[in-house]
Amino acid sequence: MPPETTQTSRRNPRRPQPRGDQSRQRLLEAFEKLLQTQSLAEISIAEVARSAGLKRPAFYFYFAGKHEAVTELLSNIFHDDVFTIGGALAGGGDPRASVTDAMMRTFESWRTHRTLFRAMLDARDYDPEARAIWDQWLRRYEEFVCDFITIQPTIDIPDAAALAHSLISMNERVLDRHVRSDDGPEAAGPLREAIIHVWHTALFGAAAQ
Repeated sequence: MPPETTQTSRRNPRRPQPRGDQSRQRLLEAFEKLLQTQSLAEISIAEVARSAGLKRPAFYFYFAGKHEAVTELLSNIFHDDVFTIGGALAGGGDPRASVTDAMMRTFESWRTHRTLFRAMLDARDYDPEARAIWDQWLRRYEEFVCDFITIQPTIDIPDAAALAHSLISMNERVLDRHVRSDDGPEAAGPLREAIIHVWHTALFGAAAQ
């Protein structure tokens, strides 16, 4: 199954929008700004609404809770990542280079959107709906990694789906711990290289290093 060839549409901020859409967008922007300095648990709904210039009930008119707002903020990033990272694996050429490119893009996305990923992980840990959405996203990654493994003539693995699940689960755990730590951006480099090494070894064998 190839990655999606279209990205989630985003509104043109210069185009006039219905008042309701503008209020929803203001809440999302205020929420994302607050996440730059506070954790998900520290942010109150009243604070989000106040920062957006709205009343507290307005938040609940658009969102069931903070978990739903952070899921919406990250959903566009997820679909962009499916397009770019999945495209890197589906693009053909040297498979080792494709894996390296995909991992570089993965780490770059988590670095760029660190606060959103951290908030989504927090939401996943306490909200069943957020966990279900997160797990669905992971399964999408597993699907195109499995497809990549299956079409490689030099990879002879009896259960491509199990390996894809294991590799994506490893990425999730490593990146989870990294974005929740106090480590600076420089710490991502060695982790990224270690992840690439494990993927190359698992897919192509030690001789490929």
